[in-house]
Amino acid sequence: MNKVILYFFITVLISCVENKSHINSKEQNIANSFDKNELLFKVKDSKDTNLNFINTVNETLDENYLNYQFIYNGSGVAVGDINNDGLPDIYFAGNSSNDKLFVNKGDFKFEDISVSSGISKFTGWSTGVTMVDINMDGWLDIYVCRSGPSKNIINRTNRLYINNKDNSFTESAAFYGLQNKDYSIQSAFFDYDLDGDLDMYLLNHPVPGFKAKKAVGHMKDIKEGRIQTDIFYENIDGIYVDVSKKANLVNFGYRHGIAVGDVNSDGYPDLYISSDFEEPDVLAINQGNKTFKNEIDSYLNHLIVWEMKWLI
Repeated sequence: MNKVILYFFITVLISCVENKSHINSKEQNIANSFDKNELLFKVKDSKDTNLNFINTVNETLDENYLNYQFIYNGSGVAVGDINNDGLPDIYFAGNSSNDKLFVNKGDFKFEDISVSSGISKFTGWSTGVTMVDINMDGWLDIYVCRSGPSKNIINRTNRLYINNKDNSFTESAAFYGLQNKDYSIQSAFFDYDLDGDLDMYLLNHPVPGFKAKKAVGHMKDIKEGRIQTDIFYENIDGIYVDVSKKANLVNFGYRHGIAVGDVNSDGYPDLYISSDFEEPDVLAINQGNKTFKNEIDSYLNHLIVWEMKWLI
């Protein structure tokens, strides 16, 4: 009996080795079939492209992880054709580094227009950037979210750069009602009520050092709207107005990202909002009547178990 078992084990082992050898040989043949010149992506040297940007995070005695736990969350990049020449341009958002805007000259050559475009005058700790035609004139504008460890409120004031149609921009966040000075992470522009203009959901995180109540009390504060991070703006005649409470979007969380999509295929855009720490994600389903309902428990049952464990 022992001999039979041993024979079976050896046979299986040999079969596995042969099968692995066959797989490795197949992978090698596929790799050899591609010439280096046929690769889908190629690395372009910054000396050739002139895309010179490094996002840095500099800690100091006053500005560090202990005082600002989101310090290493990173920043963002936006790609879009800002001058309507058919070539994608690039905006790099920086943390300790200053933001940079590069215009595409063609053939993978870029020109740094950070100074001439006017964006370099507005420094700060950027966390996210969105290119969007906010005034619907056919030219992309740029919205930059700001946060960071600085105690200077100017450094975390969000900026909206309106396209002057000549590779320059005018900062106009206050005029449009979007000069938020909380701790912002990212923005999403979409037409929530299908009226033809763009509304906006703004992700924020709590004030550094925020202390929550015990679990049950904290969740009750969130559900009853006593504490709030994010802001939902409706575009009303070109001006952005906070309608978070009216739209049932008074939310609280340590935010990371947001995605817009028609989850239930009813023609209205819904929102998925990702969060961190003890705050659950949010799936805001558009009710079609200018309100939303968080239905994440219905769509993703595993979060129900997680929340119940958290409340125990």
